[in-house]
Amino acid sequence: MTLRFDIAPHAQDDILDHAFYLSDQSTEVGARFFDNVFLSIQRLSEMPELGSIYYFEHADVYNIRIWPVKGFRNYLIFYRVKSDCIQILRILHGSTDYEMLFNE
Repeated sequence: MTLRFDIAPHAQDDILDHAFYLSDQSTEVGARFFDNVFLSIQRLSEMPELGSIYYFEHADVYNIRIWPVKGFRNYLIFYRVKSDCIQILRILHGSTDYEMLFNE
């Protein structure tokens, strides 16, 4: 069963920010990143349990999974599986302080 996906506003901003950043290096790379984000999200909607659960220190942040963007392993999709959809929360570079962002 394929679940629909819901991309949070922060995640939408993340996608565009990363694609623009990568486009500064190469237009092709930026476009490929953009396409691969959506290919990765589509895969997650087909197999939502693929990602590993990330255990945050803050108790209010729970059931968040992580999956790398296809072809861009340093960029991670943070998502939550709900009963009717995959909720895409953020797409972050691996060097980002996740704890700080999710605990705000």
